[in-house]
Amino acid sequence: MGVPAAESADGGRPFVVSAMGPGLGDTDVFEAEHADNPDPAPFIGFRPTHAVNVIAMANRAVDHTIATLLTATVMNTTRQD
Repeated sequence: MGVPAAESADGGRPFVVSAMGPGLGDTDVFEAEHADNPDPAPFIGFRPTHAVNVIAMANRAVDHTIATLLTATVMNTTRQD
């Protein structure tokens, strides 16, 4: 991707990726986090069943871009159309 080296000792760009939902991670935490939210189905056409968090451990524009691309990749590989 042409991403410049990070300031980390090994030259990598650290990210944390976590996923939760039925059969993946802590379902109870996922349901509790969304219990008070309005139902999104009328607005987006489906009811989300899983959550994916992609967290950049650095705060540069490139880190946010990579986090966006990682999120899109995870969402694309987990779609069940």
